[in-house]
Amino acid sequence: MDNRHYRPVGGTDNRPCDFRVIVTTSEDLGTLVGRGLFRADLYDMLNVATLSVPPLRERRDDDILAIAGHILSHYGLADGIAPAAAALLGGHDYARDNIRELEEILRTAALQCGGGVIQPEHLPETVAGKNTLGNTNVDSSVPDEKAVQIAELSELVATKRRRLHRLRVQASTHGNLTPPAITIEIEQIERDIVKLEANIRALNP
Repeated sequence: MDNRHYRPVGGTDNRPCDFRVIVTTSEDLGTLVGRGLFRADLYDMLNVATLSVPPLRERRDDDILAIAGHILSHYGLADGIAPAAAALLGGHDYARDNIRELEEILRTAALQCGGGVIQPEHLPETVAGKNTLGNTNVDSSVPDEKAVQIAELSELVATKRRRLHRLRVQASTHGNLTPPAITIEIEQIERDIVKLEANIRALNP
């Protein structure tokens, strides 16, 4: 396939092809090759450009909040996440299927809050702890000032992304005749998101 041709199994003629293969895995393929559990020639063909995506438990809080905001916006689950709840989400020890776990946590919380703003008491007990469910024997977790600022900025980013999504859908219905006002607002929101995300990174470098 290196020359954009392949020969089917059992065939005698080469056939043209034009495609790219994108592979995802949670395993270290190089290690598997060394143990004889993965074909070395296939690994060499796939190992052209590698993008390492760390699990949620190894990410910064603002990364988790940005992902959570995207999930809420994409599915229209809730209006946002309160700073105290955001701090709890950022400190949770996520399992291996971490994005799926985060989605389920947010779906549960969204149902509890009725689609409004997610508060600590709306989160599952595995995330919020018993202290948010009426247990006064445990001190509540109070986020520091930086965590609050990050949560507020992340919530604002999520709000702007929801507006941006609606505008892009609206623009797509006009094709090449999109009203200038929509185009201008889209460009402005994109600039705002870039600035807000830069501010988040500055707070948590």
